[in-house]
Amino acid sequence: MPCLAGPRRPARAGRSTLLFLIALASVGHPEASSAMQEHRSVVQTDTVLDNGLRVTVLENHDVPLVSVLVAVRAGAFTQPPGEEGIAHLYEHLLFRSFGGDPSDFAQEAGKLNASYNGTTGPDVVTYYLILPSEETEGAVKLLARLITQARFRGRDLERELPVVLDELARDASDPTARLERQISRMLWGPDWHRFDIGGDSTSLRSVSVERLQEHFDRLYVPDNSVLLVTGDAYPREVFEWAADRFEKWDPGENDATGGLSTPLSPLAGTRAVLVPENVLETTIQVHIRAPGGSGDIATLRGLEALVEVLDEPSGTFQTALVTNGPFQSLDVNYRIRWESGTIVFAGTATLDRTQDAVSRLMTALQQIDLALDRPENDTGTGEGGTLEETISVTSKRWNLDLALTTERTALLAGHMATLWGKGGGTYLYDESPFDTHRTEQELAAIAREYIHGEAKVIGILAPPTVIERFQETMRGGSR
Repeated sequence: MPCLAGPRRPARAGRSTLLFLIALASVGHPEASSAMQEHRSVVQTDTVLDNGLRVTVLENHDVPLVSVLVAVRAGAFTQPPGEEGIAHLYEHLLFRSFGGDPSDFAQEAGKLNASYNGTTGPDVVTYYLILPSEETEGAVKLLARLITQARFRGRDLERELPVVLDELARDASDPTARLERQISRMLWGPDWHRFDIGGDSTSLRSVSVERLQEHFDRLYVPDNSVLLVTGDAYPREVFEWAADRFEKWDPGENDATGGLSTPLSPLAGTRAVLVPENVLETTIQVHIRAPGGSGDIATLRGLEALVEVLDEPSGTFQTALVTNGPFQSLDVNYRIRWESGTIVFAGTATLDRTQDAVSRLMTALQQIDLALDRPENDTGTGEGGTLEETISVTSKRWNLDLALTTERTALLAGHMATLWGKGGGTYLYDESPFDTHRTEQELAAIAREYIHGEAKVIGILAPPTVIERFQETMRGGSR
């Protein structure tokens, strides 16, 4: 079934998905990024069709497999208030309405020996096939029909809506997912509709077929989309097939997403979300707003480096809080969206160490710049290696992850689509944040600006008795 989560970087849990950091200078640029050029079997080529559709081929002939994907900048950020979840509805309805029968698309994909799916994220919605490379032309043709001949009917919406609501209900049954949803709602406040991918029963039931078609006609246009083919494919052939199959797709009359993005409302002070649930361990999360893909590239790279260092298991931060501390695990992640990013600290602790874990994490975040600014990374605990050693280890691991990711060329279409959306319709290219030497003072300055004094949303998922004890402690401490 179609899924809500966007394509993820094939790396260990908790790692950021920001791999591509140098903006493409111009369309049609034949050069791959510096990191990819090291893998000589991988070549990227781009073109733009007359109607504005960008076509990208990431070419690697090692394995006879391809992914063919269409991405549209029509993610949650395009949703007006009261229509949360409309972006996700398309992901379902396009497959159902194809050919006038819910099973038609699956049958056509089966003829190509293809698996297929769709994803909805904050920035983009994707539709893709993974199949033997000999069927690439058929996949381009099939996706062209799916996107350019879409028509929405009342009966399709009526039959698919329960499927979508059931999907949301399954997500809501996961306590951690409920915690994250409540944190996100508080983090973005009045702008929550621009980040709420799934929506709810109220917003989804209010969407009419006419509104679906209107929203679709504005956003699902070639100059707001990209066709990605990754794996065993040849650019010249793909460009010819794309021109043939997508040529009748008319461009939008205006900037498709123009006027949809307005300044986000500020977060007024640090807040807490407490979710009582009969769980076996406590989940603790801290979310902090940060720059998104529309921000300065140097800033994004610096934040990426900082987060990677904080996430390094051998570093002082992890050693103090996990290895020798109250946490069982603690992932640090930088989630990039076009409009705004989020720095997330997500950990678990045993029930009896909940208060200690929260206290020590918040103290560490308040003192994080001081710890990073000390030459020996001495936080008073004597734990972990020097920051220079941590940076060295993190940089090597980053480059290894990048090399392994590049080897999976045929499966990179979804990842590249996500990064295309985060870049506002321009790719953010592959370069390690450690290509520039990172000093303790530089990382400390970044931590001061984006973590130390920033408003935060703290979320705790724990049994009711643990939540009550935590609240009593907080009330006592505030007297």
